[in-house]
Amino acid sequence: MKIGRLKQAFLYMAALVVAASPLLAPVPAGATDENPVQAVKNGTAIDVSWTPVENATSYEVTPYVDGTAKTPATTGEVYYVQFNTVPNTSYAYKVTATVEAEEPPIEEPGEEPGDETPPEDEGEEEPSAPVTVVEVGTSNTIRYGFTTLKASAKASYNSVKLSYSNVYGVKNYQIYRSTHKTKGFKLIKTTSATSYTNTSLKLGATYYYKVRGYQTTATKTYYTNWSSTLSARTKLAAPSLKVLGANQSSAKLGITKVAGGTSYKIYRSTHKSKGFKHIKTTGASSYTNTKLKYGKRYYYKTVVYRGKTKGSTSKTISVVVGLKAPASVKVTGGASSATVSWSKSSGAKYYKVYRATSKSGSYTHVKTTTGSSYKNTGLSPDKTYYYKVKAYGTLGKKTVASGYSAVASATTYQGEGGFQATADSWWVLETSGEGLYMVCYLEECDPETDALYMQNRAYVFAEAGQYVIFFSDSGKGKVTKLENYRHSEKMYFTKAGDYMVGEGLDLTPGEYAISGTSEFMYMVCRASADECDEWVDFPEGNGGPEGSPAVVTLEEGDFFVIWGDDVSGGMPIGIG
Repeated sequence: MKIGRLKQAFLYMAALVVAASPLLAPVPAGATDENPVQAVKNGTAIDVSWTPVENATSYEVTPYVDGTAKTPATTGEVYYVQFNTVPNTSYAYKVTATVEAEEPPIEEPGEEPGDETPPEDEGEEEPSAPVTVVEVGTSNTIRYGFTTLKASAKASYNSVKLSYSNVYGVKNYQIYRSTHKTKGFKLIKTTSATSYTNTSLKLGATYYYKVRGYQTTATKTYYTNWSSTLSARTKLAAPSLKVLGANQSSAKLGITKVAGGTSYKIYRSTHKSKGFKHIKTTGASSYTNTKLKYGKRYYYKTVVYRGKTKGSTSKTISVVVGLKAPASVKVTGGASSATVSWSKSSGAKYYKVYRATSKSGSYTHVKTTTGSSYKNTGLSPDKTYYYKVKAYGTLGKKTVASGYSAVASATTYQGEGGFQATADSWWVLETSGEGLYMVCYLEECDPETDALYMQNRAYVFAEAGQYVIFFSDSGKGKVTKLENYRHSEKMYFTKAGDYMVGEGLDLTPGEYAISGTSEFMYMVCRASADECDEWVDFPEGNGGPEGSPAVVTLEEGDFFVIWGDDVSGGMPIGIG
């Protein structure tokens, strides 16, 4: 076990010992040289503590009760506990210390040669050290009365929970109950807790309660006032309804059950506040209402019952019967393609997919399918496409449709291979692992001399008319125009490759600590790829002082290029 855990365990056990023993009174805050004796309330006890006096052998504590001195107590500790205090009484404490005075050392004469030390007298007692009495101080005065007791009641279908205030000095509370507001109260519970649940009650009955606390000493019992009379009627809580689904001719409702409920009566109307008719009694947690009219709005509510006893009514909900538009539409851009997916709509037989080249543009029907996804191929690379989906079903011999789904979009990209730049432009090459690329005019390309190695991602520039030729080990390379590349601004990186530095780009400007388990190297290109530092090589991986990570400072507009099989980096903490 570490030292920190041992220390925590020790403090925890010490806290348990203090909590378990009423005689171990902690020194309260406030006992200072200006206020050396402090008294604090602790239930029906008062804890008195004081500042220690140097060389004190004992302390005398004199209680003053309503200003009258009582028999003092003597203790060797710096605290004293007054038990069984009573309300409406003042308590204060005077503390004096018995201090053993220090005597100056007695110098004994040196012995002359030949002198003999006389034998010590036996049987004589050494004189006791002189003592003096020092007044430590008098504590603050503590007085408490039984304050007003406040209580509240909360009913369920067969119980009532009472909660009441914790009154200082109270040892126990008495709970009285009646079925009449002003008479017939009987004691049903005595407890030291500040809440009580009265169970096994009759549903639909009203009960009345009042509470008081008390403290008993050897000679007398002290009572608080009575709480106000509380009333509580046992009842079933209100259930709730929710729409689980709907199609062209039915609606499925979910019922949230309540404690004590045995059945639920469901009512329906075509108006929000009138005309409700009972359509179903069920003990299940759901109900499907069938044979409804397509496109019509229906209102529902339910009432809970326990046997024949009626409970509360839920809030009213509504649903329009008909096919719901497909939800959770997502589009993923691919190599000259886009894949659209969606959640199926209850009751739908098939779906139609629509596409546009702008969000508010003209949408064209591109696919009818019974599935929940569609891959749209043959698209132009580096272009954003927008999609929405509509569900279709049947109602008898009639075809019915949902509304359109929300619009979703994605940008396509060029797959690996060769393509020609139509204008001077930057491109982003991405793969998982390693790849090779060339940027050249077709008649000048020489793979043996022009091919460049890359890891994971590279930024390349191509002039108008030049070709970018790119292949990767995975065979799933991705080529995107820089303006269509979606940067993810981060303060760290997890793999080798090219990174652009700046607000909204790959890396936030700052100082980065680079780690690696094997050889890695990096280079920083200032402002453009043509202004690069020399490669910084770490053949053993971590290359900083004493094996600490390497550190590089990256500025706005930089290109950061790093090669290695296992590298990562982020903003350094505590590296100097």
